[in-house]
Amino acid sequence: MLRSMTGFGSASSSAGGLTVGVEVRSVNNRHRKCLVRLPEEFLPLEGPLERAVVEHFQRGSLTVSVRVQESEGSQAGRIDEQAFQRYLSQLLAMPGVDHSATKIDLAGILNLPGVVVFEEAERMAQVGALAHAAAKEACEQLQRMREVEGEALEQDLLTQCSAIEDRLTTIRSALPSISQHHEDRMLQRMREMLESLNVSDDPRDLVREVAFFAERSDISEEVTRMDAHLLQFRELLTGNDPVGRTLDFLTQEMLRETNTIGSKVQQVDVSRAIVEIKSAVDRLKEQVQNVE
Repeated sequence: MLRSMTGFGSASSSAGGLTVGVEVRSVNNRHRKCLVRLPEEFLPLEGPLERAVVEHFQRGSLTVSVRVQESEGSQAGRIDEQAFQRYLSQLLAMPGVDHSATKIDLAGILNLPGVVVFEEAERMAQVGALAHAAAKEACEQLQRMREVEGEALEQDLLTQCSAIEDRLTTIRSALPSISQHHEDRMLQRMREMLESLNVSDDPRDLVREVAFFAERSDISEEVTRMDAHLLQFRELLTGNDPVGRTLDFLTQEMLRETNTIGSKVQQVDVSRAIVEIKSAVDRLKEQVQNVE
């Protein structure tokens, strides 16, 4: 199945008064890149989250945006009972204080160092677990979108392949006339040159030169290689592995063969077919830049 490199996915996960939302966006890139955007206090989660996201994709530039929402009271700390009792015992044991007439501010004791403990490690782990769960769902959404766009890409690529095959059929049927055209053209030029130099021509020399020129002007090999490239191109479209780079290489080879054919052939009807092939190959080359 062909997959595009562009898409978007989002999801959120909640627990214990925390809600973590993750958005994953993907655009074209020759390689695989991932940028994770996190609130500053959760930056230690960047590396693990990046590894969790990139394992779903082979190519593309990925941007992961994470937002953390905490309900009121979700950041409440834990009271260290031993620390609280130590402070209270010291207050009650203070000499010269009439405790029967003195009120102890318990809330004030909570503000003393070490009485209320915030479990940052536990909070970090909880946010990390929620972020991973949301990222997995967002990546699955993104992958589905890339597959849907990949189907549309595949149809367009197949359409361009069919157009190239049709024009190659036109060129293939014209090969005999192309060869004869080159021979006649070369023979005429050589005779005109010899006449201008007032030199009598040896038929054997003319035949040899014409044959050499005809061989250099033959495009049958280029047409055969184009057929092979198209066959491989179609086969790659039916696989499940990322094939964007291979398709890009094949389109470059197709363009090279097309340019070679164009440099050898000057017949108007064939030249028109070559121009149309080149246009279709350019379209292929443009579209495969979107393929994973």
